[in-house]
Amino acid sequence: MVALGCIFIACKVADLPRRIKNVVRAYNQILQEEKRPELSDEQQSQLVEKMIKIEFLVVRAVAFHFDVLMPLQFLDEHTDRLIEGLFSYEAFANAYPHDRKHLRKLLYTNALKFAVESYSGNPELSKCVEHLSLGSMVFSARYNLRRGGASVPGVSTALDQMPDFVNLIAKEELTEEQRSHVNKTIEGIMKVFRGKRKA
Repeated sequence: MVALGCIFIACKVADLPRRIKNVVRAYNQILQEEKRPELSDEQQSQLVEKMIKIEFLVVRAVAFHFDVLMPLQFLDEHTDRLIEGLFSYEAFANAYPHDRKHLRKLLYTNALKFAVESYSGNPELSKCVEHLSLGSMVFSARYNLRRGGASVPGVSTALDQMPDFVNLIAKEELTEEQRSHVNKTIEGIMKVFRGKRKA
């Protein structure tokens, strides 16, 4: 529902305005194509009313500022840098039991989840979205490789001989202030993630 509201707003922002009922009809068409239950006329009317409210809430939340940087804009680049860095070390490449494509999907999927949940769950973490993306990727690598890789012979040993994940991802060497902020961001992501698991 929120996604539909955002699509409706995006059409306006992109100078491609669509009637809200047409957006709902298009959604209903997708449901038909996916062989999912269609919306009745009453359900479509109710959805239109809810989307109008969502539009108001979203516009107010972003304060009419639609050119907003999001952590997802950096996540692809950070994933590629980490994969390139990891597999540039022969010990890791030989020890990791799957190919680059497998690891990239694993790291990206988890980092995306961490970034989205942290962005919406902690206003402090959204102040520097590039660091949030970097921190999410580092946390994903720790979660998947340090924790999950502990049972794979050679992976932990290879990681111990390599630069830390931050250095593998960062385009250039971070200042002490930047690294401190990245570390605090990672701590914040961990708190959000642990809070979600307890809930």
